Amino acid sequence: MREQTSETIAILQHTDDLVLRSGPSTLEIRFADTPAAHSVLQQLAFSSTVSALSLRILHIRGYHVFPLIDVYLNAKNAPFDERLQVGSMALYGLRGSSTADSKNPGTGLHESWDVTRVFEIAARQKNWSYHSFTLTFVPQHAFPEGAELSFERIELVVFN
Repeated sequence: MREQTSETIAILQHTDDLVLRSGPSTLEIRFADTPAAHSVLQQLAFSSTVSALSLRILHIRGYHVFPLIDVYLNAKNAPFDERLQVGSMALYGLRGSSTADSKNPGTGLHESWDVTRVFEIAARQKNWSYHSFTLTFVPQHAFPEGAELSFERIELVVFN
């Protein structure tokens, strides 16, 4: 049996851009200049079968109760195309996972979605770019006053 391998083909980490204070908020993530990223982008360009893609948002931290947050790929303006919805972030337990104590290192929550089909759809849109993509975070309700939600890292991973 062949072992499955993975490689990060896009990443955004450790920047001030990774803080949401209200919504909707849009972040741009650049594709890496690597053979794996080029291969996936070629597959998308020629409508061939794309390797499995996973979007991961790591070390989500916050100290308030947040609403459900919908995440869209390359969708900057409302109304948002449901075909470009990556998923939703339900941040239950966020405050506890963000606070270090004797039982928890305080590293926050993690979200991960299979985004293969969403990227295939987005690649057919006129706003598609082979250099970067955007994620738009749309809270279903307003954030509490003064609330901030931070991410340490957003990555797109390809599985072979």
